[in-house]
Amino acid sequence: MNLDAPKHIVIPSRQGMALAADTAGLRLEKSFDDSNSGQFIGSEAYRRDIPLNQLTSLGYVVRTFGLKRIWDWERRATRLNRQCRGDMTGFVLKAK
Repeated sequence: MNLDAPKHIVIPSRQGMALAADTAGLRLEKSFDDSNSGQFIGSEAYRRDIPLNQLTSLGYVVRTFGLKRIWDWERRATRLNRQCRGDMTGFVLKAK
């Protein structure tokens, strides 16, 4: 869900971000994946042709997907974050 166009024109790799930072006179100090169950909720909503603006309340989301599935997605996101495979990544840059 979070990679769909037109949200992103370019999605840099960690190495690409390090090179861009270096070009700008910065150093990539660390990166971290920060995904949560939202990536799966949004993707499943797209798959079911449910617009994201319809997912406005937690109650609706739970009724639509089920609490167990949402909890499983949250655990999966945590596991993917530890493997550096989440769908959202943060970068900490420092001046050289």
